[in-house]
Amino acid sequence: MSTSISSNKPLTHKQLLVDMLLRKYKPHRAWKRGRFYNKFIFRSACSPYVSYRFFSSLTRLKNLPLILETHGIVPAKIHRPYLIGGLNAAQRAEKIISHYQRIEQLGQCELTEFLSGQRRETPLLSWLGKNDEPITIYCVPAIFDREGELTLIFHFRGEAITSLSFSLADYQHKPSIIIAGLQGPGRHLDQNIIRDATKACEGIFPKRLLIEALMLIAKACNLSQICAVGDNSHIFVKELRYRFSKRELFHARYDEFWTTLGGEEQSTKLFLLPLTQPRKNIEDIASKKRAEYRRRYQLLDALQQQIDQTSV
Repeated sequence: MSTSISSNKPLTHKQLLVDMLLRKYKPHRAWKRGRFYNKFIFRSACSPYVSYRFFSSLTRLKNLPLILETHGIVPAKIHRPYLIGGLNAAQRAEKIISHYQRIEQLGQCELTEFLSGQRRETPLLSWLGKNDEPITIYCVPAIFDREGELTLIFHFRGEAITSLSFSLADYQHKPSIIIAGLQGPGRHLDQNIIRDATKACEGIFPKRLLIEALMLIAKACNLSQICAVGDNSHIFVKELRYRFSKRELFHARYDEFWTTLGGEEQSTKLFLLPLTQPRKNIEDIASKKRAEYRRRYQLLDALQQQIDQTSV
């Protein structure tokens, strides 16, 4: 998959840049493709100052070898639309670097390993559904590399049915989570699978549970806010190069969903989401619904306990 780093010594920005220019080091299979490599060289040459500073910042990260092993396409991300529509190369670089700096600041714990992409084969969260169906949420390196550095994936009946892409990037100088994408089930899946998964989770939609999981991560990482792209700030809508070629792939109604969560649209067209979701007082719920709500809250409490155990 990749060409190994030959030395255990920390890479300087010059060594990294020269090795990649000479194609001696290929941290991801994409680097083996001539077209990808040539585009990278051309775009780096068009923005030499930003590229140089970005590589310099990358090589100051303590975990750079691991980053390149798990997120091997990172060096090329600043030259393509990324995370939020409309960012320039310098802003993309800042978002990427702040993500990895934030993870380094977490210290050594299981949650850090999940957020570093080291535990992609291990569920971050797992529980049994209403009828004892195994349900899991995985945290893996970003499936859609333009939508951040990490993806949460909701698995039900052995299938990935919902995913959420994000980064732990600073926003307006505050430590944040930025949600850049939310995907539903693939067309090959039974369209009733979301309904069945919702029933198995005591009436909580899978994408809502991904948000709950993300809120738990934000709390464990002591982040100040959660931001999310809207219908008019997603890269497929905002970026001119994708406006026609990718627009047909963009079906989500982000604005509507964020509003149901209490999100507030900002002047930047991003939504600011609450760090927690309010719970209804059991006494205020109709008696025939109380048992279901108790089970919902028990599920959410169990997820909180699992995250707490990974962050110590």
